[in-house]
Amino acid sequence: MPPAAPVFGLSLQRSGTKSLGHFGRAQGYRVCSWRESHEHGLSELWFLRRLDALGAFVETAGYDFFEDSPWWHGDLYKWLVGRFPAARFICLERPAEDWFRSLYNHSAGVSPGNALIHGEIYGLLAHALGPNPGGYAGWGASTPFPLLDNRAVYLEHHRRYHAELPAYFRATGAADRLFHAPLYDCDWEALGRFLGLAEVRLEGDMHRHRTQVDHYGRDVAGAGGDAP
Repeated sequence: MPPAAPVFGLSLQRSGTKSLGHFGRAQGYRVCSWRESHEHGLSELWFLRRLDALGAFVETAGYDFFEDSPWWHGDLYKWLVGRFPAARFICLERPAEDWFRSLYNHSAGVSPGNALIHGEIYGLLAHALGPNPGGYAGWGASTPFPLLDNRAVYLEHHRRYHAELPAYFRATGAADRLFHAPLYDCDWEALGRFLGLAEVRLEGDMHRHRTQVDHYGRDVAGAGGDAP
């Protein structure tokens, strides 16, 4: 059986979150994935800064492995490190350009989910308010905005996140609580050892979700000389 301490996936979206959840289930963890997060409004709790309610959910909802939203949002990891002192954390890093392409393709070139939550995550809240002048009105009640206009912002967020996250764990003496690895070269056996598992079960292809349509390649090619 997995250890009792909670495990949090801190990987950015489109960075193996479903693969991580698949890994957790194979080891016997009770996984809270994007679907459960959406059902319980966890990203909304983060956006509204209701962190006490978020902590109560972790403690009482019956899950012990948390992947995807909202755990990678902003610098929430700093709060998680202090709030759950026995927890372990995992961050799988996808190459920056490949990550942005996947993010773009996943939502056909516009912001996924609620535009204001997405904008808050990436420092684009003012940009998101343009097509949503009424402000936040719930998870699905928003108009998305184009991603390509802010490609540089996303790439800088990716760079800064993967620099500041491990630096924070080192600075707070918690480096041994973070497993930070490249997505495509992740050693799943080593991850199991990091989590204290006596045995690691690997079931099939660990990459669980691939976007099939290359909207990014099509749209950038159509942009001509303005393409990045």
